[in-house]
Amino acid sequence: MTLILEGQDREALLKHSYDQEMGFGRWHKRCQSVFEQAKGLKEEPSARSTHDLDVKGYEFVNALTPGQCQETIDACRSVEQERSVVSEAEYQYQFQMEDEQLESNYRLIFASEIARKITAFFKAHFFIWSVGVIKTKPYSGDSIGPSFHWHRDFGPSAHLKLLVYLNGFDEHGGATQLMSIVDTQRVRRCGYSFPVLEGRQTDISYFAQQANIDYPPGIPSLHTGEAVLFRPFDVLHKAVFPNKGPRYMISMIILPSKRPWMEALRLWPISLQQMCHGKQFDLPSILQKMI
Repeated sequence: MTLILEGQDREALLKHSYDQEMGFGRWHKRCQSVFEQAKGLKEEPSARSTHDLDVKGYEFVNALTPGQCQETIDACRSVEQERSVVSEAEYQYQFQMEDEQLESNYRLIFASEIARKITAFFKAHFFIWSVGVIKTKPYSGDSIGPSFHWHRDFGPSAHLKLLVYLNGFDEHGGATQLMSIVDTQRVRRCGYSFPVLEGRQTDISYFAQQANIDYPPGIPSLHTGEAVLFRPFDVLHKAVFPNKGPRYMISMIILPSKRPWMEALRLWPISLQQMCHGKQFDLPSILQKMI
């Protein structure tokens, strides 16, 4: 077994690159300052420490009603032939959705406990940096695509990902496996953390054994409208291919903001969010729009 040493020391380098050199750390502090001046924090740090998002790095939450999920799937099917983008591997589609449809989803998603959890995590307002409505087709062969290998996401150390399942596990068999922050750090110390794309692996049992952790983690069987909110920089995770039918999902990247998310939506609109899906973070563009 060859250790993937490329990833072992990249955590600190990536934090320095995104948080300091690119300025995301300063941006986060400015957002926190604005938030504190405007309304103050409603939760004490001691209360927050019990939240799964802080301790484990991920939480399972309720996001949408089954009716809203079906409405979104119907909208996907209506545009599938004319306005979808096929990935290189041809097993995933990203739908180019109408802004009104996604805004309707947002209003339900962020009217729930999810908005409170995100705000408590950032100690600031938040905005949606990118969104993709994705269809993943069933697949039973060798895993393909970097998302389906164990990895941590590049980006600011404080950003969140929200994956909303528009249809349930019983329909498609797809999921997202996650390791806790503690187990992720144990595996990192054994040599697997931020490998280069070609170094990502579907089976990291060797590193898990060296780290003395339980492996593999369970496969969450989320129902229609449920979601996972997690810290993709801090948590090793891996997508699991659907094996029964197509999986429909809304995938969002969330960053701290100086403004509440609805106000930020007017400055960083959904059409732009869809364009940013899968792209590198760009702080100058954010500052130009959001200040």
